[in-house]
Amino acid sequence: MSSPPADRQITSVPYPRANLLKEDELFDSSTGLPSVNLLKKHLEGEGLLDERCALRLVERARDIFTREPNIVSIQRPVTIVGDIHGQFYDLLTVLSAGGDPAQTRYLFLGDYVDRGQFECECIFLLFALKINYPETITLLRGYVK
Repeated sequence: MSSPPADRQITSVPYPRANLLKEDELFDSSTGLPSVNLLKKHLEGEGLLDERCALRLVERARDIFTREPNIVSIQRPVTIVGDIHGQFYDLLTVLSAGGDPAQTRYLFLGDYVDRGQFECECIFLLFALKINYPETITLLRGYVK
């Protein structure tokens, strides 16, 4: 929308992003890695992903998960993160306070997507982090075959 409607109560709050984030925008053509910063910014503005982009994130994360053992040993120090429950903005706060995932080990305990309004945003960001930092991001999960 180019101009806010006259009846909009809080004009300082921006409209959600209207464009879908596409696969070729998110993934670097030379490394194949998703841009965590671009994804974070897009999702923070309530933007959505196109289907191919979302599927590629899921497929890349699945490939990593299938290579990992079901029982993991994690070196200290580690930042342990409890249930996310689809609270995307809380997840952003945790990541901001916890440190850069390139240098900080994170252990996410599960319950990523139940209850909250931003379930897909949470899992997409966590998958992008896992793809970029498979050694420092651990997402506990059920059995994957």
